[in-house]
Amino acid sequence: MAYVIGLVWMTGAAFMTWKAAQLWRNATLVDFFLASFTVLPFGQEVRRGEVRSVGVTATSLWAITPLVFLGLLDAEMTGGQAAVVLMAVLIVLACMACEISIILFNVPARLVPPHMRSEPGTVVLWRARRARKKSLGFGRRVGMLRAYRRGMSAPRRTATAREARLSEGRASSHETGTSHFPPHL
Repeated sequence: MAYVIGLVWMTGAAFMTWKAAQLWRNATLVDFFLASFTVLPFGQEVRRGEVRSVGVTATSLWAITPLVFLGLLDAEMTGGQAAVVLMAVLIVLACMACEISIILFNVPARLVPPHMRSEPGTVVLWRARRARKKSLGFGRRVGMLRAYRRGMSAPRRTATAREARLSEGRASSHETGTSHFPPHL
C-alpha cells in the first residue's frame, strides 16, 4: 500500500510539473489556473500570485517526494537518509520563502512565467487600492482628518433610512429582530 500512495504522490507532482510547464509557455492558461484556485480563501490578488508561483510549488512537491517515501517505508535515519531528509527540508523551506515572496512582491522574477513578470505583487496592489480609497475620501477617519485639518468639527453622520424607520416605530419585524425567520423568507 505504501508504494501505491508514493506513486500517487509522484503522479500528482508530475502532473503539477506538466501544468506549470504549460503555464510557462502559454499565457492563455492563466484564467484556467485562476478558476482552479477559487477554493483558496483569499482575494483575487493572492490567487493571481499563487498562479505566478506554480513552478515553485511544483519544485517543492518534488522535494517533498523523498520525505513521503521515507515516511511510508518506515526507513531508519542513517547518514545518507538523514542527508536526504535535511536537503529536502531545506529545499521545501526555500521554496516556501520564494513562493511567499512571489505572491507578495513578484520577486524573484526569474521564477515567474515570462508573461507574468511585469505584474505587480499583491502588496503593491493592496497599497494602490488603499491609496485610491483614501483619495476618494472613503471612511469616517478620512472625513474627520480633513475636518480637523481645516479647523472644523468632524462631519456629523446622518441617519440611514433604516435608522429613521426604527426611530419612528415604522420598522418591519425583520429590522427590529422580532421575527424568527430571515428577511428573505
